[in-house]
Amino acid sequence: MGSVIDYGCGMGRAAADLARAGFFSVGVDIAANALEERIPFVEACLWDLPETLGPSTFAFCADVMEHIPEPYICNVLQLIRMRTLALGCFAISWGDDDCGRLIGQELHLTKRPYEWWVEQFAATGWEITYHEPGDRPHKEVILAHPYKET
Repeated sequence: MGSVIDYGCGMGRAAADLARAGFFSVGVDIAANALEERIPFVEACLWDLPETLGPSTFAFCADVMEHIPEPYICNVLQLIRMRTLALGCFAISWGDDDCGRLIGQELHLTKRPYEWWVEQFAATGWEITYHEPGDRPHKEVILAHPYKET
């Protein structure tokens, strides 16, 4: 079926589900202490990924990009693109963060509308091929292909 890297895997549930579905799956996250699933795991910051990571057939990045400081967004998108052979799946929230409100700290560091994200994807070598609103307001699901290097 191919390989997938789950960028910002958190507890590792999506990576574990993808492995059970037949993918070779690797989780990447800065917080190793959040990991609950037994998966291949790389502890790394998304804007400073190790050169040894990847490539993979697919990239999965759900509920992560909004937590990246805005000055690092293009770098993160480009690093993921460089390691993705076929398709990236991103779920991005650009609204307020309910969990952050509960603890009194803003956790969504980059809250920008869909049009802004389209520009960032294009600037970093992605072609958005599918888009739909997510499961709650101010959330987008984006499928994108990396441009072919020439």
